[in-house]
Amino acid sequence: MNNGVNSDDEVVLEQSFVRNTQPVVQNGYADGLADGRETIYQKDFDRGYRSGFAMAFKLAQHQGYAAGLQKQLDREDLARNITQDLILRQESARAHCLLCRDKTMEQKCLDDIVSAQNSHNDSVSEVLKERYRIS
Repeated sequence: MNNGVNSDDEVVLEQSFVRNTQPVVQNGYADGLADGRETIYQKDFDRGYRSGFAMAFKLAQHQGYAAGLQKQLDREDLARNITQDLILRQESARAHCLLCRDKTMEQKCLDDIVSAQNSHNDSVSEVLKERYRIS
């Protein structure tokens, strides 16, 4: 009979242990997931912010070149062409942001978005070099 009491005690102890440790395990798992997500999100945000800033800076340079050219040029027709040039218009920041123009880009990974935007920025730079000798 002594064996039966020990086994009953063991069952009760085991059930109590599971009941007491289960919330701790669940909370630890949830905290681990949250910490992992936060770390990944922060790294991706930092990476995207750096890339986005570099791209926006390049587009702002294009606008700055246009503004400078307009002030320096004496010939009115060339100044008008620069003003009307789609690449150099005031709203070029939005017009040249591929993510702003094409919402399907949101489904792509960051590397693909950065690559596509950098290619676009390079092509804009090439057009500016050809048309206005801007480097």
